[in-house]
Amino acid sequence: MPVQSGRREHGGSGLGRALGGAGLVASLLAGAAAANVAAGRKAEKRQAPRGTFVESQGIRLRYIVAGRGPPLVLVHGNGVSADDFVTSGLFDALAADHRVFAFDRPGFGYSPRPSGRDWSAPAQASLLAEAMAQLGLQDSVIIGHSWGAIVAANLALELAGLVRGLVLMSGYYAPTLRLDSVLAAGSAAPVLGPALRYTLSPIVGRLMAPALFRMLFSPAPVPERFRADYSVGMAVRPWQLAASAADGAGMVHEAQRLQARASEITLPVLLIAGREDKIAGFEQQTVRFSQQLPNAAVVGVEGAGHMVHYVATDEVASAIRRWESGSLP
Repeated sequence: MPVQSGRREHGGSGLGRALGGAGLVASLLAGAAAANVAAGRKAEKRQAPRGTFVESQGIRLRYIVAGRGPPLVLVHGNGVSADDFVTSGLFDALAADHRVFAFDRPGFGYSPRPSGRDWSAPAQASLLAEAMAQLGLQDSVIIGHSWGAIVAANLALELAGLVRGLVLMSGYYAPTLRLDSVLAAGSAAPVLGPALRYTLSPIVGRLMAPALFRMLFSPAPVPERFRADYSVGMAVRPWQLAASAADGAGMVHEAQRLQARASEITLPVLLIAGREDKIAGFEQQTVRFSQQLPNAAVVGVEGAGHMVHYVATDEVASAIRRWESGSLP
C-alpha cells in the first residue's frame, strides 16, 4: 500500500508539472500577443498617415495624391504601403506632370482588410475600381509593382473602361514552385495563422527584416532613404501580417489565373524590371509574360533587382513618359 500510494503521488506531481508548464507557455504567448498588439498601435501613432481616405465597398481606403495632368494610379506590392512610392521618389517624379494617386491596398498601411471576405486579386481590383470611379479617375494608367502588378492587370481585365494602359514593374506572372508561398500558407491558415501572427511572427519578422531587405534590393545596396522611412513596426503588426500572408500564400494561384487570361489584355502594356531580380526572375517572369501580351514593351534595368523603382527611379519615370508618348521602341 505505501508503494502504491507513492506511485500515485509521483504521477500526480508529474501531471501537475505538465499543467503548470502548459499554463506558463499559455501565459507567455498571451503576453507576447498583448505586447505585439501594443507595439502595432504604437507604430501607427508614431507614423501618422499622410493623404486622405475614400470609402469603397464598405472599406476606408487611404490614398495619397499630388500633381496635375493625366491620371496615374499606383498599386504597391506585398509588405509595404502607398508610402513605398513616395519613399522611392517615383511618386514625386511622376507628379511633376501627372495627377498621381497611390492607394493602400486592403490590409496594408492604413486600409483595413476585414476577415471573411474575398481578397483575391480580382476582388482587390474591384475595390480599387470603385474608389477610382468615386474620385473621377477615368482613362487612367495603372502602375503596379510586384503583387500590385497582379492587381493592376486584373483592373485591366475586368474594368478596361477605367484604364488606358498598364505599367507592370517586377511582377510575378508565371506560376513556379516557391518556398515563400508555402511558408506563407501556415501564417494564413485559419487557426495556426492567428496564433503565429500575434505571437511569434512579429518577432521573426523583425529578426529577418535586414536579410530580406538585402535580397529585395540586391545587387544594389539598401538605400538610406528606405532604411530611414520604412517602418518595420508597421509591417509586423499582426493585422498587416495577415494580409501579407494571405497574398503570399495565394500568389501562385493568382499567377495561374492571370496566365490563363493574359491574351485578353489588349491595352498597351509597359513591363519594367531589374535584370537581376532575385524575387521574380527577369527572363522567367517579365520577358515570358510580355510574349503573351498583344501590345507590350519591355524595359530591363541593368544592375537593379526587385525594387527597381528605388534603384533606377529616373530611368523608370523616363521610360513611362516615353512609352506614354509612343517614343519607346
